[in-house]
Amino acid sequence: PRALVTVFEPAVVASTCVALAVLLVDLESTWRRALWLALVFAFATLAWHYSGLLVAEPAIGLSTVLAVLWLHRFSVSPRGRFLWLAGAALGVAVVMRWDALLLAAIPCGIYAGWGILRTRPSWRARLGDAVALGTPIAAAVAINVWWDVFRWGGVFGGPQGANGYGFNTPLVKGVFGLLLSPGAGLLVYVPVLVLAMVGAPAFFRRWKAEALLIAALLVVRLPIYGRWWAWEGGTTWGPRYLLPVIALLLVPIAFIPARRGLRILAWSFAGISAAIELLGQAVPFGMYYGPIASGIVRAYHLLAAPDGTPIPGAASQAVNNIIDFNWIYAPIPMQIEFMVHGLVDPMWARLALLLPLTLALVVAAIVRMSQIASRMDNALKEKGRPVGRPLRRSSSG
Repeated sequence: PRALVTVFEPAVVASTCVALAVLLVDLESTWRRALWLALVFAFATLAWHYSGLLVAEPAIGLSTVLAVLWLHRFSVSPRGRFLWLAGAALGVAVVMRWDALLLAAIPCGIYAGWGILRTRPSWRARLGDAVALGTPIAAAVAINVWWDVFRWGGVFGGPQGANGYGFNTPLVKGVFGLLLSPGAGLLVYVPVLVLAMVGAPAFFRRWKAEALLIAALLVVRLPIYGRWWAWEGGTTWGPRYLLPVIALLLVPIAFIPARRGLRILAWSFAGISAAIELLGQAVPFGMYYGPIASGIVRAYHLLAAPDGTPIPGAASQAVNNIIDFNWIYAPIPMQIEFMVHGLVDPMWARLALLLPLTLALVVAAIVRMSQIASRMDNALKEKGRPVGRPLRRSSSG
């Protein structure tokens, strides 16, 4: 497992950066802007933190971005292989988590259905496309059913179905918590996403169906996880359950007008987001959570119910509820305080000699990639077509 965490999750996040950049170019962004937004995803969002944890959300995020990419390509040039690829990506997401069937496969399926009806004149061709998209997803469902029966003795079994777990959080509390709470709000941890609202109108005017799909992928998650008992994802840094859509939420930023004031605003928000993610690396969440949680448990007597019955399982979420909605205990302010007092991860001291070299290599790589992206943009302009625009838009395979 340790080797898997070390190798697998960073590779997944890096692959998501590539997929996001390609999707942005397909949506007529410049290569240069696509590169910078991919780097924003890597170093200025929760992707950096979760690239070091073995959880399902990064892989679901990669699968969702790939599904949107290939479904968009099908809408531009309707070829069956794009539906197979999109279905395979969604199938991987479903294998990772059952809820991806509702939260990813169904919204993408509706988008695909619209594209199939728009581009295929015959019902026979439409049926073939539906089979191409649905077969990998159906295979994933079969795998999940087999595993649930094998491991738990029934479908949808497992520990989540017992011990009082369920959808018992008030909806308003959960949705507010996912978006704006001081301890787990998405816009608190990733403030650069505020810019998505600035670019959303232009994105919607140019790509209405894709904009609605991305909005649906976010909106469908909010009430589901907003009602879940551990809506923030449990003892985690930021809203873990929203991680799969963060890359796609960056897409509208590519459509912000190229004005100086907006450019300065974008760099400012990106810098703040990167500083927050760097803080999470310098003072890891576990380093903060241990002493803070212990103090809260003692102060609020959370180890027992009012009648004295021990409730260690419920104590964890009770601590999270206090942390999530109280700025005094919220992770980011407390992590800043830790850092001011010199309490950082000891690992940084061990890596002190390597950090300058690593930073120099990263900067050199970014500069080189930016130069290559600029050359690719110039080459497209010389060919006389808008940067990133698909070469053709057909109505038949």
